[in-house]
Amino acid sequence: MKNLLTLVLVFSTFLTYAQEKLTVVDNWTVTKDLELVTISQRIVNVSDEKNGIFKEYVQYKFKNKTNKQVFINWDFELKYSNSDKVHTNSGELYRATVLQPNQDFIPTYNLSNQKSFFVFNKFLKSTTNVQLEYANFKNLSVKTL
Repeated sequence: MKNLLTLVLVFSTFLTYAQEKLTVVDNWTVTKDLELVTISQRIVNVSDEKNGIFKEYVQYKFKNKTNKQVFINWDFELKYSNSDKVHTNSGELYRATVLQPNQDFIPTYNLSNQKSFFVFNKFLKSTTNVQLEYANFKNLSVKTL
């Protein structure tokens, strides 16, 4: 029993120190105001101090404006400052979710199934000059279920 408690304590301590911390940088601004859904965005910093990694992301929020379930899907189209290429790999950049009636869906960075709703913006505390120039919602589709 003593070994089990020690193992649980060590494991919980590891999880506490291994987690990344999210800090909100600015307020929500509306990106798209559609008939059924409003999409907003804000900038957040994600820091992993233990590993010396500091990044900035665009976080998106999805508001279902109806009393019905809504299915929303799109492909992100991303352009970064270090590349002439526009990233549109539809398999990798495809996103979809079902919003419940009147739901505000604010993805959580620490949940692996919601991390894909964040878009990398730039590295912080780094000499790398990579920065997001724009992110578009290509082939955006919204429909009630």
